[in-house]
Amino acid sequence: MNSKNPGEFVPSTYSSYRDALETAKLEAELRPITVAEAARLAQERKKKATDTAVIQLDEDEHGNLVIASVKK
Repeated sequence: MNSKNPGEFVPSTYSSYRDALETAKLEAELRPITVAEAARLAQERKKKATDTAVIQLDEDEHGNLVIASVKK
């Protein structure tokens, strides 16, 4: 029977008990980001984005497209 590889090979790492305990304490102090924090970060990133419209099209009284000034 052939086995299937579930993914990329990741070698095991060995560490001393003291190192493992320190790593576990550090990981226990870390907490995952909350939904509110993620939303706040997304808003800040969006504010800092420098994407602006290069041209803006508008419609004149006859229904033709015209280039209008970019509104800020």
